[in-house]
Amino acid sequence: MALIHTQLYEGSDLSEINMNGFVNRLLVPVFQSYPAQDATIAPIVSVADYPFPISMAVPVGLLLNELLSNALKHAFVGRKEGTIEVSLTASEEGKINLTVSDDGAGLPDGFDINTTGTLGLRMVKILI
Repeated sequence: MALIHTQLYEGSDLSEINMNGFVNRLLVPVFQSYPAQDATIAPIVSVADYPFPISMAVPVGLLLNELLSNALKHAFVGRKEGTIEVSLTASEEGKINLTVSDDGAGLPDGFDINTTGTLGLRMVKILI
């Protein structure tokens, strides 16, 4: 939220935010906040250079923060290296496609986002 606020003040338009710059700036503090237990994690980012209205940028930023945090906390236990990929595109009709993937451990067998008890993943489901 603070990063979106900062980028609004730095930009010339208070109604939208460039998501390419936002995502790349968000990666730094998230990676610093959740060190992946001595693993070297390489981010691979593919984000359209497309302005998003603030009404869309805020939930996308919250989703991205939660998904990156989960990957950094859980995906690379016992690993020395890995990758996290972030892809964000938007259609002309306003449909957003956000993908966060990693080459880590994966979700546990039988995982169902509809029955998860964790607040973070419940929030992801609600925001989607």
